[in-house]
Amino acid sequence: MEEQLGAIFEYQSFGDYWSTFLTGQGKTGSYVTNLEGAQRSELERHVKAAYLCGMTDGPRAFATSFWAVRGEVSTQQ
Repeated sequence: MEEQLGAIFEYQSFGDYWSTFLTGQGKTGSYVTNLEGAQRSELERHVKAAYLCGMTDGPRAFATSFWAVRGEVSTQQ
């Protein structure tokens, strides 16, 4: 069985948003935390520009969708 799900992630500021990348969790977090200082700063600069999108810093909400899959193991042999 598979089902498409959705969620909205809300952030109070760019700092709030960026902090989620610094946890080291998942592929993105692992990638970011393994960057050297200058590379991480450069990435942060680009991500911040995208987050701000020409507006002042402040609350933002981002919607996403993902798939959930459920399977059952057969007990028959």
